[in-house]
Amino acid sequence: MTAVLAAVLGATLGAIGALVVSRANSRRSERVTMTSALIAEYFSTEFLHHRISIGNTSEKVRNGELSFEEIATGYWYPGAHDTFTGDDFNGLNEHQHIEAYIGFIVRIDYLLDAGRVYATELRGALGMKLMWEDFLLTGLASACLEQTRRANVQPPDWTRSISRVHDEITIAPRAL
Repeated sequence: MTAVLAAVLGATLGAIGALVVSRANSRRSERVTMTSALIAEYFSTEFLHHRISIGNTSEKVRNGELSFEEIATGYWYPGAHDTFTGDDFNGLNEHQHIEAYIGFIVRIDYLLDAGRVYATELRGALGMKLMWEDFLLTGLASACLEQTRRANVQPPDWTRSISRVHDEITIAPRAL
């Protein structure tokens, strides 16, 4: 009876060990896939349109044609009724391009929270690139937080995502 008990115990422990290893390999594979998918999306032709539009909007802010406060009213509830839409570019207006880009950042944040991507690989592949859009996104998030504070309403969750991706993924330029 002892030999049978030992065999059952050994088989059970072996099965549990195999399950643990299988799950770890599956999670590792998923992280590689999700990380690669985000990187590919960022460098895709479709996403390039969002990046170009955000670059154009950033230039308007830098040149004083537009302020973060004017843009921010359209990114929190209730915000303003006459919100900034901007110029059309490749079938979307500037507001819509910013919205799509914010969605991308929110996905990065969600996948980081869920442990479904490799932050180090994202930082290596996207960190220097994200800094180009970081000016607009962090300024917009800051303006939204200030506007919602003044209105005494809940700030949008995406502002936290912008902050986290800025802190954990974006590589800020260094002075030479």
